[in-house]
Amino acid sequence: MSVFGLFGKEPAADVLVIDDDHDVRTMMCEVVASVGLTVLEAADGRAGYQLAKDRRPKLILLDWEMPVFSGLAALEGLKADPATKDIPVVMVTAQQTPAHVDQAIRRGAAGYVAKPVDMKRLLRKVAEFVALPNPPTGFKV
Repeated sequence: MSVFGLFGKEPAADVLVIDDDHDVRTMMCEVVASVGLTVLEAADGRAGYQLAKDRRPKLILLDWEMPVFSGLAALEGLKADPATKDIPVVMVTAQQTPAHVDQAIRRGAAGYVAKPVDMKRLLRKVAEFVALPNPPTGFKV
C-alpha cells in the first residue's frame, strides 16, 4: 500500500496524456515531464477517463481516434461528469478539418494540437493551462 493509500487519494497530476499509440504517448509524456510537470498516461479513453476522475489532472491531452473508447466519447464523458467537467482538455489528433475542430470545441475541448505533433507547439499549448516549472531556455508562450 502506498503512503497515499493511508490518507486517501493520490495527489493530483499536472497533465494526463491519453493516446493509444505507445510511441506518440511516450514522446508527449517525456516532453511534458522534461519541463518539470507530473505526467500520467493512459492507452485508451476509458482508462484515461478513470484516471482523470481519480487523480484530477490540471490538463488532459487527448487523442481523437482510439479503440475501446474514442477520444470524442471520453471528452463527452469528462465534460458531463461533475468531477472532471472543469479540467481543460486539449485534443491532440490528426483529425484537423474545420468540422473536426468545431465538433471538439462544441463538445468542450479547450484547444487543439494537430498530429504529427510539433513538441514546441505542444508545450506552448500546455503552458496556456499549466505553469511550466522548468521552461526551456528562451521559451515563450
